[in-house]
Amino acid sequence: MKIPALIISIVLPFLGLFSCKKDITNTQQSSTGTVTGTTNASTLRYQDSVFSSTNVISNINFGSAKTLAGNPENLLLDLYVPNNDTARHRPLVILVFGGGFTMGDKTTLSNLGKRFASYGYAAACTSYRLYDGPNPMTNTNLKKQILLDIQDIKATVRFFKKDASQFGTYGIDTNKIFLLGHSAGSMIVLHEAYMNSLNKIKQIDSAFLPIVQGNGGLEGNSGNPGYSSKVKGVINLSGALLFKNYVQTGDIPGLHIYGTEDNILPAGDGTLVFPGINPISLSGSLSINNQSGAVGVKSTLYGIPKGDHFSPLTNNTAFTDMIGFLYQNI
Repeated sequence: MKIPALIISIVLPFLGLFSCKKDITNTQQSSTGTVTGTTNASTLRYQDSVFSSTNVISNINFGSAKTLAGNPENLLLDLYVPNNDTARHRPLVILVFGGGFTMGDKTTLSNLGKRFASYGYAAACTSYRLYDGPNPMTNTNLKKQILLDIQDIKATVRFFKKDASQFGTYGIDTNKIFLLGHSAGSMIVLHEAYMNSLNKIKQIDSAFLPIVQGNGGLEGNSGNPGYSSKVKGVINLSGALLFKNYVQTGDIPGLHIYGTEDNILPAGDGTLVFPGINPISLSGSLSINNQSGAVGVKSTLYGIPKGDHFSPLTNNTAFTDMIGFLYQNI
């Protein structure tokens, strides 16, 4: 499948950010641990970039599964953490890259992972199974692929909950796990967050129900069974749902950021037109936000003026909104 160079060239530089400050010393003692190596004397963990350096633990194997074509695949993640941090109960952000379900890898959002770690969070840049079925990707195969990838991200969540229960290796507060995705990655995390029960699928999209039932269920078998895959919130960057009505009362809060001139995924109700994928109707950030408001689910929306599909990855205000959303919900 040939994909435009634009989709491959994802630029992720993040510039300086601002947020509310609180005067503290350069070494901050709190229940979350010791903050050292800070760059400013007036900073607050989780609201400001308080760590001058971060570490990465690479290629952590969190599971395995078979691709759509039946090929076995080991699932890996890279974990970014603050350097010289004694915290043992850090909030975790799981970052899921985009690429039309056919390209990209766990390093795609590495700069974003480092940025979150500098604010005191742990950030897991995770892999998931990429599409290896026949082309073009039919609507049915797209749904199958979304399901497989949901299962992989659920296995990522369960991995950290299993570790926290048995070993505490990574210093994660498993009550404060958030999902973040961009593009196809955002479609994955949105469906994990809101397409969260068989009954809901049956009511909204009966065609998806046999796909789920015939392919391991929503939880799947990618690894770490017996632990919850629930998360506390979801950050959607240039993503969409198959149906906005997946969002229902009692669901987790969401932050939805999109470019007003995104020509790949719709902002409202529209059609995905992407090379190698048959056109399919989707509900974008505007529609998800409106539906969330209608059913009482906490939701924040930011449209980047004149922004394109990739603007949420580089826009300063967008990142400030991400930090604000996380801080308000931890």
